[in-house]
Amino acid sequence: MKKSKTILVVTLAIFVAGVVALAGCGSKTENNNNNAVGNVTYESIQVDAGEEFQVALDSNPTTGYDWSITTDPDPKVVEQKGSSFVAPKSDLYGAPGKQVYTFNGVATGKTDITFENRQPWDKKAPPAWTHNAAVTVVAAPPKPPAPPKTYTDPKSPVSETVGREFHIDMSEQSASTGYKWLLSSSYDHKVAVFEGVKFLTPTSSAPGAPQVEVWKFEAVGKGTTKLTFNYVQPWDKTAKPAKTMTFTVNVN
Repeated sequence: MKKSKTILVVTLAIFVAGVVALAGCGSKTENNNNNAVGNVTYESIQVDAGEEFQVALDSNPTTGYDWSITTDPDPKVVEQKGSSFVAPKSDLYGAPGKQVYTFNGVATGKTDITFENRQPWDKKAPPAWTHNAAVTVVAAPPKPPAPPKTYTDPKSPVSETVGREFHIDMSEQSASTGYKWLLSSSYDHKVAVFEGVKFLTPTSSAPGAPQVEVWKFEAVGKGTTKLTFNYVQPWDKTAKPAKTMTFTVNVN
């Protein structure tokens, strides 16, 4: 079974010489579908739920033959989005174009789609060509979680959902100054919890070049709280912070 990613194209050999040439192109296979008659081809398609795919059939309306769907897919499994004719790139008279049918995998399951190529006004004649597509729709793989959002400006509120990790980046001077950022413990631990801090390498090798601290948190409950960071010399308990930054955190 062939796995299709985004677009799967099937090309059938149908030429301008009419029914005789049409029947002589491609290979016949045993007809194991009661709805498929005439010169028959088959294919299997596997797509993810929610994935779009296409079936493109060589077509030449100038011969009077046209494609139509005679067995619709199960709408609970596959939805037809539409069809269009794509003109040939060749300037050669009678060159075949393509009849392109677009579908979408709706939900897991299996269904068949039968296409017939015939002259629409001749209802009694068998189709010149029949194509059967057996489609299997499987569950889409889970999407990887989005990377944590990073916040740097305390004027912009932190907006998160429960269970998501988020980062607050704090820039500080070299540790040689003795100053460092400390997080105040007076915040609602039922809304957010501190998970650790990581110091990034300074972008400059110049003495005293600032580095960035990445403070990691997890949103654990709905509500609002404030995270206050004070830039202090930890051993000096009486001095006021050199800088203070407060971030408002909203968790939904």
